[in-house]
Amino acid sequence: MKKHILTLLFISSVFFAYAQPSKTTMLAKVKSKHSKNLISAKLLGNGISERLYEDGKWVNYYRHSYTTTSKTQYQGVSQVYSGSLQYRKSGSGYVYDQLLVGDWYYKGIPNPDKNEVIKMMKADLVNFVRLTNYNQIVGDVTNISFPADPEWRWNKPTMVNFKMIATYSIPISYTELEKGIHTFNVSLVADEFKGPWVRFLSTEDSHSKKRISVSKHTSDEIRAMKTLGEINAENQANAIRSSLPEVSDIPVFESDKQLFYFLHDIIMTKSANEIKAYLYKLMNKDRCYAENSTILLNNHTQKWFDYLFEHLEAYKIAHCEYPSIKHEQAGQIELYDKENRRILRYVGSKTDNSWTINEISFYGAKTSEYDRLKSNNTNCGQKPDLTVRKVIAYKVGDKINAKFSNGTFAAYIDKKDPNFSNRYFIKLANDNSGKGYWMTEENFTARTGDDATTTQETNNNQKTNTNTNKTKESFKVGDKVQMQTRSKGWLDGEIIKYASHKYLIKFTKNYKDMWVSPTQLRLKQ
Repeated sequence: MKKHILTLLFISSVFFAYAQPSKTTMLAKVKSKHSKNLISAKLLGNGISERLYEDGKWVNYYRHSYTTTSKTQYQGVSQVYSGSLQYRKSGSGYVYDQLLVGDWYYKGIPNPDKNEVIKMMKADLVNFVRLTNYNQIVGDVTNISFPADPEWRWNKPTMVNFKMIATYSIPISYTELEKGIHTFNVSLVADEFKGPWVRFLSTEDSHSKKRISVSKHTSDEIRAMKTLGEINAENQANAIRSSLPEVSDIPVFESDKQLFYFLHDIIMTKSANEIKAYLYKLMNKDRCYAENSTILLNNHTQKWFDYLFEHLEAYKIAHCEYPSIKHEQAGQIELYDKENRRILRYVGSKTDNSWTINEISFYGAKTSEYDRLKSNNTNCGQKPDLTVRKVIAYKVGDKINAKFSNGTFAAYIDKKDPNFSNRYFIKLANDNSGKGYWMTEENFTARTGDDATTTQETNNNQKTNTNTNKTKESFKVGDKVQMQTRSKGWLDGEIIKYASHKYLIKFTKNYKDMWVSPTQLRLKQ
């Protein structure tokens, strides 16, 4: 008896487990939901049952996949839709719940011409292989083509998706180069049905990559390999440079200041393209260009280069023809703008027998300041003397004639400055006190003969200097004069007192009164 009861229960449970809606019912539901422009509909497979815990209780679902084909507004083009019906168990059967969102594609549209697509990809490699790859790939991209099955799929009448392949090499370590076949998912997009392709999207399918080979190299060899991005950037840079005017009037610069003032004059007087042409020829190859390139600027140089031309008008308006100097040292000079506020800095390097530029930096004035700056020339300096005197190398013990403010005296080199090649510690020839002076070589000359003779010659020089000074001291109280300075050019002032061969100057600007040697003065011009 028990056996019969168990059998009955089993049969009953199977019945309820499979008490699903009939295929006729489901197909009718599909047709009713896709009645507009429907051509055909069919169920796929046998469906699936699923038990889910929802809102504190178990719920049984039944789902069945289907596909439909419908007409579109385009002649000969139909839409194929794939979706699912969902039923929910209620009592001893299932009731319709909803249509689950599906997917679709279009058929009846001719696929693009493969040769046209390949040509399009080759013309825009950076978007085809993607920017990351573009800046890693070395050598050429070859075999841009289609796999055996491109998997054409029209997601819209104006967009088709498919697969393409390309072969190229990428460094995978400091010493290894991998060559492989890479697969890309590509989408072509048009603005209208059967219209021209206006753009494309491409993403690499990294799981489909096929390795061809791995070659070994030194790290220097890998680093020297130019990427597609670098090659393209160099080609663009070459094209830009070829369009610039030719400049050939570049002198050999004997000093950094000659270079700096030459470039400042070029920037103040030439057009943007002419300035670029000069800069490209005068930039230091080691400091300004990217690694392994004589065409591409490095990031730092590109920034100051771009800033200069973005603010070129401000540069021309804010600076004098001969700006006053704030500071200068070997390989660098800092110049004031017309208001002695902003700093213009030039930095250079000695290269072979000339000088080259490393950097030009300044802070551009605002357009609201232009009118004020245009009418301000009060802080401009005088034309600098850029003559370069030949440097003579002296040895310890060499005899010299040293020039001081009160005359020229026989002396000798006691020691050299280890940090500056033209700076020496000197002692006077007839001074036994041991006292010495640090002096740069432009303030003395070599001498011959013994100390006594030289001293006599020096005394004669001293007399000459004294006479010269008397001539130079032919100023008088009340004279309008100019005093020469190292950083600010000639400053205007008036002599208000004379004593001990010096003049007390009252300046027209806000500088303190100063006692000045006549050698620093000239009558106001």
